[in-house]
Amino acid sequence: MLITQDNKTDAVLMKDINKIYFTDNVLSIKKVSARTKIFYNPTTNLLSLETPNSESATVKIFNIVGQAILNTQHQGSSSIDISSIRSGVYIVQINDECLKFIKP
Repeated sequence: MLITQDNKTDAVLMKDINKIYFTDNVLSIKKVSARTKIFYNPTTNLLSLETPNSESATVKIFNIVGQAILNTQHQGSSSIDISSIRSGVYIVQINDECLKFIKP
C-alpha cells in the first residue's frame, strides 16, 4: 500500500501487526572530499589513505553498529593494516568526514 503526502511516497506494510511504516528516507554518509582518498574498496589487508600536501589526518574505523575498531594518526600517503579485523562493512572517519569500506 502506498501513501502520498507532500509529494513524497511512503510504503506502508500492514500484516499481523496493526501498523508498521517504512519511508523512503535514507540515512547517508558524508562523502570524503576530493582532496582525501582511500582505496581499495573492497580490501582484505591494507586500506590505503592519501591526503594532499602531507596533511595529518585522524583516522577512526567503526563497525556497522558504531563500535570503535581503530583510532590512529596518518600523514600524506600511507596504509592501514586491517588484516586483523573481521569481514564486514566498516565506517572510516577521516578527520570530520566519513565513508564506508568493505572487508570481504
